Order: sequence, then structure tokens, then C-alpha cells
Amino acid sequence: MQKTGFIHLSDPHILTSYDKGYFRNLSKDGESPTDNLEVALAHIAGRFGGAEFMLITGDLTHEGGAEDYGLLRRILEENVKCPVFTTLGNHDDPSSFRRGYLGETRGDEACYYAQDVNGLRIIALDTMVSGCESGKLGGEQLAWLKALLQNPSPRGSILLLHHPPAREIREGLFQRGLENPEDLLSCIQGGDIRAIFSGHTHRSGAMTFGGIPHYTAGSTAFGVSFDDSYLHITSQRSFNYGIIHDHEIYIETYPLTDAGKIIFSIPL
Repeated sequence: MQKTGFIHLSDPHILTSYDKGYFRNLSKDGESPTDNLEVALAHIAGRFGGAEFMLITGDLTHEGGAEDYGLLRRILEENVKCPVFTTLGNHDDPSSFRRGYLGETRGDEACYYAQDVNGLRIIALDTMVSGCESGKLGGEQLAWLKALLQNPSPRGSILLLHHPPAREIREGLFQRGLENPEDLLSCIQGGDIRAIFSGHTHRSGAMTFGGIPHYTAGSTAFGVSFDDSYLHITSQRSFNYGIIHDHEIYIETYPLTDAGKIIFSIPL
């Protein structure tokens, strides 16, 4: 039986400076999302140093420029020894990501790809829509995915995207998720997708999408909770550790903080 351990973290919101907007509140006690990511990576290295790959499902920066993506790349190069697979979120900028993280000069076209890791195919999609909090998959990307899945991978495939494709389940969490989940489902049903991994919600969760297991990871930057009147930004942070066997997938959430205190709230 082949076993693959991996890390799933999300929404690090890295910036070189947090002196603007509500992000000043996140670093007023001397800890920024950048500091929090480094703490998370140190914890991961100490406990899960044998992980074969890492998934980071979007909001890599918070509307950052090339220098912010460059900082993220340096942090990962210094602290992570395994391959890292990323997707873009609603707060990312494709052009800056390409220049600062990938070292490319191409424009702002969608960033999607597939790569094999010991017979397991990792498929990363780009659900980002400029200026929108929700996400969408375009026709060209969906056609690429459908053609790709015509050829199964030896150990199957896992799918990464930022916006959850599941419908609203609790507290309005997915009202700003993927706008066209039916289009995605029509592409992947009958294929070899074993699990879907996403971010965006700033909390961990497990559900199914068309019968396929779907997992969200909490943010390493900050947590989110809701009540009837407010969206609360909290100190809750976490990541997921997973193991893929030949016929099973195991996911466990590892909190980086105790129960999250409310840092500030935004009226709905």
C-alpha cells in the first residue's frame, strides 16, 4: 500500500507591510499574517517534515504586488523542503504572482496546471475573477480540465481551487463561493478525482460535492465567524494534514491557536 502525507494550508494573505486598512488591526499586537505563516511552517517542519507536498489554496497575498509574492516565495524556500502547489484567490493578482512568485513576464491570464507526484495527479484551477469576492471557472479552463480527465492517473487526481464549489451550508459561508459549480461537476463526474481542496472560508470543513470528498482549510492569517449582523475577524488559525492511501484519504485539522478571540467585526 502506497501512502502519501501532505499539508493543506490556505489564505496566508502575505504582505511586506500591514500599515493600511483593517490589516493594521491584525498586526497591532506585534504579530502579522507573515509572522503567523512562519510560525505555522516551523510547526509543520517540526511535526510533519516527511510530508511529500504542500497545497496552498489561494489568497497568497492581500492584493499585493510582485514584491509581496517575492516575500512569500522566499519564506517558502527557506522553510519548506517539499514541492508546493498554489492556486490564486480573490485577493490575488495574476500578473504580480507571475512576476514575483514564478519569475515570469507573462500577463494576467488564468493560472491552472496539472502535475504528477508519484502517480498522484495534482490539478490546480484558477477561480479568481478580478474585482469579485466570488469565483468562476471559464470555458477554456473547463474544456482543458475535461480533456485532461479523459486519461486517468495511476493513483487518481486531487483538485485544488480557492472558492468552494459546495452550496451554502452554514451561516452564509458559501454565498461568495464558486458561481458555476454545475459546470465543474459536469466535467469531473465519472473522472478520477478523489478529493477536492479549497480555501476562502478561513475555517476547516469537510463535505461532499457530487459524491466527491471536499475539504476546506483554515487560514494561517486569521479566522472568520458570523452572526446575524457581523462578520468577525478572529485569532483562530489552523492548517490540515492529510494522508492519501490507495483507497482512503485521511484529513486532520491542527489548530495554531486556542479558541479564536474576536479582533474586530465588520457589519454585514
